[in-house]
Amino acid sequence: MTTKRDAGDELSFLPSPDHTMLVGLASLVGLISALAASTLHIVTELLGTLFLAPERLLELADPSSAVHLLLRDELDRVRLVEPIGGAVIGLSIMGLGVHRTRRRASREPAGERARKRSRALLVGAVLIGAALLYTGLSYARCVSVAIDSERLGVPPLFEATPAWKLYLLAALGGVALGYLRRAIPPNEPSDVPRIMAAVALRSGAMSAKPGATFALGSMVTVSVGGSVGLEGPVVVAGATTASWLGQRLSLNRERLRVLVAAGAASGIAAAFNAPIAGVLFALEIIIGEFALTTFTPVVLASVIGTVMHRALEGEHAIFPNATF
Repeated sequence: MTTKRDAGDELSFLPSPDHTMLVGLASLVGLISALAASTLHIVTELLGTLFLAPERLLELADPSSAVHLLLRDELDRVRLVEPIGGAVIGLSIMGLGVHRTRRRASREPAGERARKRSRALLVGAVLIGAALLYTGLSYARCVSVAIDSERLGVPPLFEATPAWKLYLLAALGGVALGYLRRAIPPNEPSDVPRIMAAVALRSGAMSAKPGATFALGSMVTVSVGGSVGLEGPVVVAGATTASWLGQRLSLNRERLRVLVAAGAASGIAAAFNAPIAGVLFALEIIIGEFALTTFTPVVLASVIGTVMHRALEGEHAIFPNATF
C-alpha cells in the first residue's frame, strides 16, 4: 500500500547541508582563481621589467625619483581590511576544525587517534593563505603601477631593447621552458581541452602540479617575448586547484565535477573581466548541463572571481573599444 505524499514534500525551499558546503567551496575557488589571475598578470609585468628594463626597478630606491613618489602614493591607497577579515575568518574555521578533530579523537581508540582530521582545517588554512597572497599582490601591484604609470605593459619595452638582448632572453627562456615542460606528466591536464577531457572521463580528478607549472611557463614565456596569452593558464590553474581541493575534502564524483566547473568559470571571469561568459563557458563546455544544483555554485564562483580581480587590478576592460 502506497501513501499519498504531499506536494510540498517535493519542493526544497532550503538548501541541503551538502549543497551549502559545495556553494561555500565554490566561493573559495572563485577567490583562488581571481588571485591566480592577478598573480599571473602582476608577476609577468614585474618579470618583464626586470628582464628588459631593470633600471626602472632601481629607480624605486631613489627617494627623489618620480617612480618612488608614485609608489608612495600607491602604497597609501592599499587597504588591509579585507585580507585581515579573511584571515580572521580563516582562523575561526581552523579553530572549529581543531575542536572537531579533538572531539573525534576522544571517541576513537588510543591507537587510531589523530588519524581523521576535520575538513575545516584545510579550508581555514586555504583561506588564510589567500588572505596573505591578496596582501602581497596589493603591494606588488603598487610596484607595477609605479614602474609603468601609463599601464602599457611589457610589449612596449621590447621596442627599446637591443636585439642581442632579446635573442639572449629568448634562448634562456626556451631552456627554462624545456625543463618546465618535462615536469608535466604527459597524461595530466595542462590546457583547457584536457580539462574538459578530465571532467568527462575522470569526473574532474586532476593534480594541481600541471596547472601551476603551466602558469609558471606562461609567465616566463610572456616575460621573454613569447607570443602566448595568460588567460588559458588562469582557467587551468582555477580548475586544477578546485580539483585538488575537492579531492582533499573527499567530495564525491558529482560534486567534484561541479567544483571543477566553478574553478574554470571563475578563471574565465577573472581573466577576461566577464562573469557571464565564465558561467556560460563552464556550464556549456566544461560540465555540459544547466541543473540548478550546478548553476548556483558556478555563478557564485564567477561573480566572486570577477569582484576580487577588479579589487586588485581595477575595473578596466580587457579589450577596450577601438576609436575609428
